[in-house]
Amino acid sequence: MIGTNDDDVLNGTVHSDVMSGRFGDDFMQGHNGNDEVWGGTGDDTLYGNNGNDKLYGSGGPNLVQMTAMEITGDYPVSVVFEGETAGYRNTFGYYKVAEDGTIYNVEFIWPNASLQGSGGNLIQGQSREFLDVQSGDKIAFFIVSNGYSRNNGYSGLDLDNGTLKFLNSDGSDATLNSDSPRLYHIAPDGTQTLIKYDPYHTSAHGETVGLNPDNILHTTGVLKTDAGTITLGFEDLFNGGDRDFDDSVFTVDLGLTNALLLNAHYQQQQGGTDPDPGNGGQPVVIERTDNDILYGGNGADELHGRSGDDQLYGNNGHDSLHGGSGNDTLYGGSGSDSLYGNSGNDTLYGGSSNDDLNGNNGDDSLYGEAGNDTLNGGTGNDTVDGGNGNDTIIGGSGDDILTGGYGEDTLKGGAGNDQLRGGHNNDKLYGGHDDDIFYGDAGNDLIHGGRGNDTVDYSDFDVDLSIMLHNKRAHGQEIGTDTLKFIDNIVSGGGNDFLKGTSGDNVIDGGAGNDEIRSLRGNDTLTGGDGADTFVFRTYDLVGIDEITDFDVGTDFLDFSHLAGSNDDQTILSRLQSLSADGDTTLSVDWNGNG
Repeated sequence: MIGTNDDDVLNGTVHSDVMSGRFGDDFMQGHNGNDEVWGGTGDDTLYGNNGNDKLYGSGGPNLVQMTAMEITGDYPVSVVFEGETAGYRNTFGYYKVAEDGTIYNVEFIWPNASLQGSGGNLIQGQSREFLDVQSGDKIAFFIVSNGYSRNNGYSGLDLDNGTLKFLNSDGSDATLNSDSPRLYHIAPDGTQTLIKYDPYHTSAHGETVGLNPDNILHTTGVLKTDAGTITLGFEDLFNGGDRDFDDSVFTVDLGLTNALLLNAHYQQQQGGTDPDPGNGGQPVVIERTDNDILYGGNGADELHGRSGDDQLYGNNGHDSLHGGSGNDTLYGGSGSDSLYGNSGNDTLYGGSSNDDLNGNNGDDSLYGEAGNDTLNGGTGNDTVDGGNGNDTIIGGSGDDILTGGYGEDTLKGGAGNDQLRGGHNNDKLYGGHDDDIFYGDAGNDLIHGGRGNDTVDYSDFDVDLSIMLHNKRAHGQEIGTDTLKFIDNIVSGGGNDFLKGTSGDNVIDGGAGNDEIRSLRGNDTLTGGDGADTFVFRTYDLVGIDEITDFDVGTDFLDFSHLAGSNDDQTILSRLQSLSADGDTTLSVDWNGNG
């Protein structure tokens, strides 16, 4: 089915349809069958409904009008019956074309190209016939409109032993340049019988459109180079009928090589015009910017938003959604879906079941929702939320915000300065090469910082916490027991906390509450926060220069009681040296007493 330059309403059939909206803001429904629906230019609304459908918001299918198609190589060319929508019992056949354009070796593929239950014996998508063609043969296809019914099922004709010929009015062999040649059956004894009534040719277009009795186009084709096929749709009514080109539909399996050669031929000949079923133009794929809405419906659907800011709804079934360029919104719906934002700043919702979400390029937002999902932000500064279920969340490159939600989740920050929040249950959080912040939340979590200057942040909790980087452990009533690896900094909350650093350079912020902070070695920056805080130093710690940012004399304490040795308090105090400048006080210790 092919639309117009206006706003079209195209409704598919119970069979497998190929629909192209072309221009305008179109409304298209595939209905039953495995449909391929192309919105074309304009802001289109597409529904796949039942069947395993492919929906493309922008552009159009690779529509071609084949003439005599030359076969290269020894590929076994075959034809598959795809369906019908008309009440006619059409006859489908093919022929070969000589170098001078003469039509010869005419054969019926299916004298009655009709479905089981509709007057025929063919099965949609399964009935297949192989053609007797060799490398170098040029072939074309035709139907005889309602041929099986109008010729009484070809009773009395020996189709197996007789021959079929297209003849001109003077009895000569027809060529591609003939005007309305008629089809005859020639019996072994030479008896000629006219095949009623109108044959319509795939090769009848442009200068050869005179092959058809009404001198207009009756076929179009969808070329798929990746599959090595061309799907042919016929209009079987004189003067074109509704020109939906789906009265009889067949797919020719001609192989990858032949499909690529055919595509190159049309690219070279036509270069990118839109289809015009009136004059037999030869279009190729065209992509433009459009904001489309695509609904997958039931079945395992494939939706492509392509250009523009699109909305894609997979609905039921295991769907594959591709946003394309633009800022797209993708909804997987029920079923285990695969969502790809592609370029642009996209928003992806997995829905129920176990989904695979990929933001790809751009600053994307990914929401796994229910199910055990895999979410990958890709490049850009992404926001990724696993939702319910045991999810795997990958930030990719960029400064990402990752949230596990409910379930036992695995979070991987990747490159960039990321924020990782495990959520409920027992989660695994892995940073990357840059400076990451980890929010352990509830559950017994594994937090692995990586190579950057990484921070654990428990500032959301007002309970008493024990956070010891040196011992690789954090524990508290609401956070569970977390394992900390390669973490450099601590931000705590409102409880009375015990905080301990490492031998490296740490930044420790106690938050509110009466905290006890021990930094160990290194050049550390310590903030007690609100409350009466105690900063503990032992002999092992007296290496490096520590800074306390908010020490309040009379409220906060310096604890040197654990310094090693037999020196009494007066001896220790005598070896402390104090220097004040610009409101800051620097304490140093001459531990050996030798100046």
